[in-house]
Amino acid sequence: MNQPQDPTDLPIQSKKGRIFLLNGHNKGFSLVEILVITGIITVVGLAVAGMMANFSKQQRRLNEQLARTEVLNFVNQVINNSQSCSSTLTSPIPFSFNASSLPASGGGLPSGALLWKPGQAALSVGDLASPLTPSLVINGLSLVNIINAGGADTWLGEIQVTFDPSKLVMALQPIKVRILINTDPASPINAKVVLGCGSSSDLSGQLKALLDSVVSHEVTACWDDNATHILDSFCPAGTALISCSGGPGDMDHTDEGFWLVSDYPNQKCTLTINQPRCNGGLPWTRQRVIASCYPI
Repeated sequence: MNQPQDPTDLPIQSKKGRIFLLNGHNKGFSLVEILVITGIITVVGLAVAGMMANFSKQQRRLNEQLARTEVLNFVNQVINNSQSCSSTLTSPIPFSFNASSLPASGGGLPSGALLWKPGQAALSVGDLASPLTPSLVINGLSLVNIINAGGADTWLGEIQVTFDPSKLVMALQPIKVRILINTDPASPINAKVVLGCGSSSDLSGQLKALLDSVVSHEVTACWDDNATHILDSFCPAGTALISCSGGPGDMDHTDEGFWLVSDYPNQKCTLTINQPRCNGGLPWTRQRVIASCYPI
């Protein structure tokens, strides 16, 4: 036999549109409440999605940095092996550079690759640099920043590895590894031909010899007027410029201005002084420019 329904359980429609039971059980939600909850869920979802995207970007960046370190170690392995180093700079044709204007940059490697031995590439332009990330791609292998190491046919240079910036999360600095280079004595100064190369572990003695061979050429003047003057110091014949130094002399006045330029192609240092002061020619008040040069 059916029991009569409790009148307190009957649904009542409120003025706000909420449906509820008189006894307070099984309350429903208004349209406004549903929209508010949906908005909160959307905002939280977007925040979580942004955090995940940022985390993914940071993870890619970390992987690229780790991959760069892996490439650096790999380049050192190739260069530290004299056979691999020499193959890299002489196969299929010997690398050459213009030593009449230092520091020189000879451009891309002969085969566009670091070689274990002739014909066997260890790392090439266009290669994926590391399995750690698909975004680190080699787009340049070159020999740059070549300077004399104290002998007529002994040089210091840097193997440079660059990466394709269009594929990276953020730009990475190129890899540069120092090497010791030997050239053919019979090759002309404007086209020195590489015979072989060695690792950075061979550099200490060569660097000491280079530093010991540096000579300084100083030029001074004593100007005391409101004009602009230029003072040059040239490297002597048979030497090449390595650095410049100097100054405008007396700085007790506030109207002096000067700038110093290292002119490597012309093997000279140029000091430009505006409204110099010399204060009676005392040594510390004289304008001076010093060219530090090494034999070639």
